[in-house]
Amino acid sequence: MSELNRNQERFAQEVALNPNANVLECYVTAGYAGHEQNAYRLFNTPAIQGRVRELQGQHIDRLSVTREQVVEGLAKIAFADISSILDCYGRILPVIAWPQSMRDAIVSLEVDPGTGVATGAKLSDRLAALKELAKILGMYNDNSSVSGNIINVVMSEMDMRL
Repeated sequence: MSELNRNQERFAQEVALNPNANVLECYVTAGYAGHEQNAYRLFNTPAIQGRVRELQGQHIDRLSVTREQVVEGLAKIAFADISSILDCYGRILPVIAWPQSMRDAIVSLEVDPGTGVATGAKLSDRLAALKELAKILGMYNDNSSVSGNIINVVMSEMDMRL
């Protein structure tokens, strides 16, 4: 692999540390002027691609996290079933009775200070987890986006069918 200059190394590090970031943002953070064509040209060079792969490999080795663990964690969030922590009357079960997958998907817990009983729970962002999972599994194209208008049209069509 060819030797990278300081800005190129910084660019490769930004891309490796922020794989979901915009290439232009990484380019500017690395010290370059904001020119999108140049950012993508640099991003696509074999030297940068090789260095990014090397850096990402180092991060994974250092954390000892596998792709499977990441996919499993995101799947727990994406497919969390809130009903698994409720009794037949819709009341929250004691935390000890919750499945581990639900405990992993909870961001925060509301607790009654007087009794110490859980009274509410906030789940992780399900849509964000689904998007990340789709990206990892190669089911998501960064060049396409779904706007709120498209979703609204689909929902309106569904309402008309009902």
